[in-house]
Amino acid sequence: MELYAIVDDDLQVAKHRSNGTLAVFKDLEMLKKHAWRYKESGKSYKITELEMVDFFSFEDLEGGA
Repeated sequence: MELYAIVDDDLQVAKHRSNGTLAVFKDLEMLKKHAWRYKESGKSYKITELEMVDFFSFEDLEGGA
């Protein structure tokens, strides 16, 4: 599975303009449909493909949070 994100100049994932969630998309076409909102903001954004490197089970996280 590929994931795509809209990132700013500091490589921080942008937040959706409408609801404040992270601008991460599972489909590049859907990202393109939403990209106009970021172009209008006047800030500089880029699109990146996110690579999943490590996977953890919920059991691995118990006691750590």
